[in-house]
Amino acid sequence: MLDAAPDTAPFTLPSGPEISRQLGLGSVRFPFVRANTQLTLDAAAQRVPDQLLAPLQLPDAAMRGVVFENGGGEQSDIVLLYEGEFQDVLLLQNFHPRGNQQLGDEQTAGEFRYRLLNSRGFGASLVAMVYRPETPDITLGVILNDVLSPAAQRQSRLEALIRSLTPVNDTSLPQLRQHFRAPDYTAGHSQ
Repeated sequence: MLDAAPDTAPFTLPSGPEISRQLGLGSVRFPFVRANTQLTLDAAAQRVPDQLLAPLQLPDAAMRGVVFENGGGEQSDIVLLYEGEFQDVLLLQNFHPRGNQQLGDEQTAGEFRYRLLNSRGFGASLVAMVYRPETPDITLGVILNDVLSPAAQRQSRLEALIRSLTPVNDTSLPQLRQHFRAPDYTAGHSQ
């Protein structure tokens, strides 16, 4: 049933501590990434010199990268998020699974070792704890969300992604920067 006379008052949000205004999203798929927590890849590399890892090979060459802080303050971690049309990848520095999350067998990808988190709740996602054999306590979380690919292809893509990890430094920055560009707001619009 429709109202005979619609309300003419402007729409307003209620006020309260749970209501906040957010200008600019860092990511459409991950709206918790706020514009004020974003960093450039160069700034992130300077913040944690010789510790930040990024992939040279992504599941889709057209993926766009976003770097942001997770946590806040001086103890905040750097997160790399790559978004593509059908996949996205998250790299979480200082990743430590919770005690109730079971890890699979150790696997090898290039110079890295990794263990998948065993969870049926991840759906079309693979979550891996990645480390170098000489420093197993320094871990990186790699999450590959890929809903359209079969399980074997997701596994292969994750392994290639891990194998391609490289330190973010002056040598690798020129190649890595290509994925960290502003979104193309004209995409999908005809002239």
